Amino acid sequence: MCKNQRYLSCLCLLLSFWTFPQATQLKSYSAAAGLPVSNIQQVTQDSLGYLWLATYGGGAVRFDGQTFQPLVQENEVRYKFAQAVSSNGDSIYIGRRNGLSLKVGDANYHWNLPSVHKVIFHEGKSYFLTEKGVYAMSGGSPKLVDLHPSISQIEINDILFTKDHVWLAASMGLFRINSPQLLEAIPERINEGHFVDLIYFNETIVAASRNNGTYVYQQHSDQPLLLREPLQINSLQLQNENELWFCTENEGVVVRNAKNYALLRRINTSNGLVTNHVRQTFMDRQGTIWLATTGGLYRYEEVAFQHYDKSTGLKGDLTYAVHAVNQTVWISSAAEGLTKIDPRGIQHIPKDPRLQDIKIKDITSDAEGDLWTATDGAGIWVYRASQRLSAVTSGQLQPPKTILITQKEGLPS
Repeated sequence: MCKNQRYLSCLCLLLSFWTFPQATQLKSYSAAAGLPVSNIQQVTQDSLGYLWLATYGGGAVRFDGQTFQPLVQENEVRYKFAQAVSSNGDSIYIGRRNGLSLKVGDANYHWNLPSVHKVIFHEGKSYFLTEKGVYAMSGGSPKLVDLHPSISQIEINDILFTKDHVWLAASMGLFRINSPQLLEAIPERINEGHFVDLIYFNETIVAASRNNGTYVYQQHSDQPLLLREPLQINSLQLQNENELWFCTENEGVVVRNAKNYALLRRINTSNGLVTNHVRQTFMDRQGTIWLATTGGLYRYEEVAFQHYDKSTGLKGDLTYAVHAVNQTVWISSAAEGLTKIDPRGIQHIPKDPRLQDIKIKDITSDAEGDLWTATDGAGIWVYRASQRLSAVTSGQLQPPKTILITQKEGLPS
């Protein structure tokens, strides 16, 4: 049963069983919920639906929606600092401060590599992006990719393969190889700066830099569009098909429209996060978005709201009581009696003649579904909503039996 709420003006109702414009809700998971540490770097989902977290200090952790379970080996210090996690089939790849781990079923493998901060897959190969170059594996052990000497030993943060080019976001700039293969040409530095992530959307390259904003390279334009905000970007993801989610160091998540780059929303400490340091967002196969932050894991959900007032069907704009039960919302508007809203729409309850000009100030319901209302000066009015009538007359529900309890029936004044 939902707690009654009172409003002095127009009404906004939470009706999650219908489709309306979206607001947001965050559910947090931290040490109190069983996380070994709260510093979450990345999130992925395996073929069975489990979430896997890369935690900095607690290693790789599996989450089934209820319980967090670290890998057994994560008790060893050398495995505790996980920075990246990605799944491919039944394989879980874990990028660590001191190398790479691979979990396939019950088997675990580890290779000493430079610090691995991202894992990507392309055409049957796994690529491991490190602080000193790129490693690749297609069976066997990871091998250093023989890139051009100008970029072979620098920090590569992301790689994007397109039809005609390979783009690299690196600590020393944004590079483009004018070939669909990683090894076939000398890289061209397109832009200077520390670049952290790349998105390909509608034949457009979106390249996020750490401190200089985000550059948008459109197909038929030589000059990029610069989005100057946000700054201090940790990563960038495309969510909900047309939204760019910027994860930042101290601004939380900034969401922009991927088509016109308009600001859509912000997710930060002002609306639910305990820290504004967000490392990554991840959408699972159920459409839920997860936020990896240095203050724990968050589940982001969009909650539907619809605004109701006199212009959309209520009897008045002044609302005294709201009660929700069994996918029905009951509303008391001024001295106009009851209105109910359910999946069929708005329905006005015929007014009891005994309640002329009487306001209903509170509403609750019993186990049978009958409504008990507190009136302003007329006692308790009971509406037998549980009675089901077989006939509908003149488009209105015939009134069920009502009961009015006053001082005559023993109600204290």
